[in-house]
Amino acid sequence: MNPMTDWTAIRTKGDKTRAAFASRMGRRDANGHNTALGPGAHKPGAQGAVSVLSPYIRRRLELETGVVTRAIAMHGPDDAAKFVQVVNWRGYCKGWLERRLRRDVDRAMNSQTGLACFDGWNTELIDNGYLHNQARMWCAPIWMFTQGLPWRLGAGFFYRHHLGGDAATNTLGGRWVVGLHKRGKPDLVEVTQGLKATKPDGLPTVMPLRAFKLPRPDQPTALLITDMDCLLEDFDLYALTIRTTATLKASQPRLSLRVSDLVRRFEGGALADAATRAGYTATAMRADDTASLSKCAAVAGTTQTATPYITRSPLREWLDEAALAKAPITLREWLRDWDMAIWPHATAGFFKVKQNIPHMFQKALSA
Repeated sequence: MNPMTDWTAIRTKGDKTRAAFASRMGRRDANGHNTALGPGAHKPGAQGAVSVLSPYIRRRLELETGVVTRAIAMHGPDDAAKFVQVVNWRGYCKGWLERRLRRDVDRAMNSQTGLACFDGWNTELIDNGYLHNQARMWCAPIWMFTQGLPWRLGAGFFYRHHLGGDAATNTLGGRWVVGLHKRGKPDLVEVTQGLKATKPDGLPTVMPLRAFKLPRPDQPTALLITDMDCLLEDFDLYALTIRTTATLKASQPRLSLRVSDLVRRFEGGALADAATRAGYTATAMRADDTASLSKCAAVAGTTQTATPYITRSPLREWLDEAALAKAPITLREWLRDWDMAIWPHATAGFFKVKQNIPHMFQKALSA
């Protein structure tokens, strides 16, 4: 049987997948979690050692809280510990990115680091679509070693702005200056600029969580559905005056290679299922038109766009560029208790989160 026929992106399928694996969320999962059974052996509902729930949890067709509750209820906190840690890992990763890269990346891309030469080069690149080769060779190592930012983000920044850029030169150029393209030490700019380089894997500064506004019931609303969170019925939609509904696929804003048909079909199915369960007919937003959301919201006469919280990702970058404020339309978000419980602990390695799992779980349930 074609394994793709098992992947149905609806909430009821996620519920059935969770129920089918519930009896194996304890010691069996802990003992067999790291065993790969081969192509086609891991399917929803199969009698394997892993849950295959990640596609549903990723889009919140299944909630982490419900999955963890079921595991502990059936197996106890000790036997379910490994399974619970795996579920918590996703929340930790989201919180880590929310609390680190946002400010430093924004400053670098907006020429606001305070380093005159670096900010000047970035401004020149953005304004003119061109930067001299030597300046690019200086700029890239500063991005990675002095600013401590991932080389892939820097390569992507040049790719988006440099008229002469392409995937090959930006990728290989980034790898070259960081020292991944050849043996030996990285190529630094200390000699020419007098700048002290730091290790490229140094941790960015921990930041407070991004401020957000909850949707207001007294304003006409545009509802935005993304596959960050497809369980809209958990939120008080009926308290809002929803005049229009829009969807946006998370894969569309990506600048990398084409996303597979399987992924695109699954996320499309998840969005359709979310809209249907919420009782709305949705308009699909276009990834190549960041103004499409504000246009749709303005035509419907709305003053706020409501959506489940969108974490740091290409989808979040698309939303930041959607220019809702120019309408003016306020972006308002729902943040789940699960995330609010985990993210304050995502300041270092996963061990800190692991230690606080019992406390975080109780906090999420009692909120």
